[in-house]
Amino acid sequence: MSPTWCAAWEHAHYGPDGFYRRNADPVAHFRTTIMDSAATSQRIFEIALMHYRRLGEPAPFTVLDAGAGGEQLARDVRQLCDHRKLPWQVESLNVPDGDIRDISPRGGAGVVVAHELLDDIPLQVAELDDTLAPRVVHVDPVTGVETLGEIASAADAQWLEQWWPATVPGARREVGSTRDALWGTLLNVFDHGCAIAVDYCTTQAERERGVFDAGTLAGYRTGRIVRPVPDGSTNITAHVCVESLVAVGEQRGLPTADVTRPERHSDFHWLVQPI
Repeated sequence: MSPTWCAAWEHAHYGPDGFYRRNADPVAHFRTTIMDSAATSQRIFEIALMHYRRLGEPAPFTVLDAGAGGEQLARDVRQLCDHRKLPWQVESLNVPDGDIRDISPRGGAGVVVAHELLDDIPLQVAELDDTLAPRVVHVDPVTGVETLGEIASAADAQWLEQWWPATVPGARREVGSTRDALWGTLLNVFDHGCAIAVDYCTTQAERERGVFDAGTLAGYRTGRIVRPVPDGSTNITAHVCVESLVAVGEQRGLPTADVTRPERHSDFHWLVQPI
């Protein structure tokens, strides 16, 4: 049988000839809000400044763009720091430099930013069968042809029961536990400060209403939306479950996270988790 979507996606993105190995600068394939407008960088800077002041202006203070693309965010924030004469350290950590999921704790104070990062992290895809049991979806890495396989693992089924409950037979599901795990890792980077996630998300109410029953898996190549085939030539994404990220911080006893949806009819969300 073909590999699971999670395994195929993993190899397609991070394998020896995967998307991020053959595209050190993925700008030719997709754009982010940071690339298109300075407003996003400005807002991230303002959030970082608020937490810098909250902590008593510690030194050193670092802003880390985790999973950076063209490093535009770092350039923008450095420029804003220079204008305000702020002695911050501003760094980018690119995906081609290593596996972002292995990022190590640094201690101290700072802000870690996951801007359109979590939606890139491979996850397991499932489909509800006639009994509403979630069955793992397998995919041919070359053709993209899918087949239904085994019942989802107990851990994946539990995640779905809590965050994306069954609706109707044939509905698609995307198990966000891999994103939750990375978010938990990012919350450990600094001892004090905050973590910011900016991404395309689904909400609990929408998922329970069946708004996303077709799934959110998408592919991008040469600036266009294409069929998501995990052959290494295409950037593959799927929306993020924002509530499960919030729960990661709650389980650690962190202060209440702030979730905003700047545009009412957009899937784009901001999550700011104080640390």
